[in-house]
Amino acid sequence: MKSLFHLSPVQEKEKHIAKKLNWNLNAVTIANFIDELSRPLALYFETSLIRKVVTHSLTLANVSLLNHQFMKVPPSLLASACLCDAVKHLAPHLHSKCVEELTTLARLEQDVLLQHEESVGYMVQLKLQALESPHTSTPAGLEDIESQEFGSPAHFSFPDTSSTNCSQQQIQNQLQYPSHEPA
Repeated sequence: MKSLFHLSPVQEKEKHIAKKLNWNLNAVTIANFIDELSRPLALYFETSLIRKVVTHSLTLANVSLLNHQFMKVPPSLLASACLCDAVKHLAPHLHSKCVEELTTLARLEQDVLLQHEESVGYMVQLKLQALESPHTSTPAGLEDIESQEFGSPAHFSFPDTSSTNCSQQQIQNQLQYPSHEPA
């Protein structure tokens, strides 16, 4: 009997590599918690709104995990914090009910949940500010990168080693304290 479901070669390779690395493929992730914790919340939301809350929560979780400090947070707590923050922005009138439900479902203390919700919101704001900040210019070539990293060529000159009377110590001094005089 043929199976209706086939793994792509990439997925098969990923499974093979994960097994070789002894990774637990059945580990519960934040996405799993968001999915499970959002189901009881569906009683209070419209179907379209709960989909938006779940999608927004997954985005918040992904952005939060860019900060290594969130790696220490239990997945159920981070998922609950992301759900609460999503509800706070998408349906503020249901935020208190959401916090109440999630503290019960995930067996969390309300102040801990609210503290992590605030941390998630803060992290997302930092990432958004970084994205919105105007980038002065993107280096177009090696010369631009060098000038950004090391200063413009006019302000930096390599030591003059053409003279045979130049000692090793003089070369090192020139490297440490580059001359700003034209060569």
